[in-house]
Amino acid sequence: MYNYKEIAELLISHGANINEKNNDGKTALHCTAMYNYKEIVELLISHGANINEKDRSEMHY
Repeated sequence: MYNYKEIAELLISHGANINEKNNDGKTALHCTAMYNYKEIVELLISHGANINEKDRSEMHY
């Protein structure tokens, strides 16, 4: 099993843009929250993830 938190910490420590969006307009914070990865959500927020960022879902049109 992968240790996703450890991988996220490694990426952040190497300068990964935690607010980068995928093709659906979702950030890492959107994706981790969607899959209930609480520890990674907290990690992203503690490193400045934008909690108000919007994706391209119909809810925001």
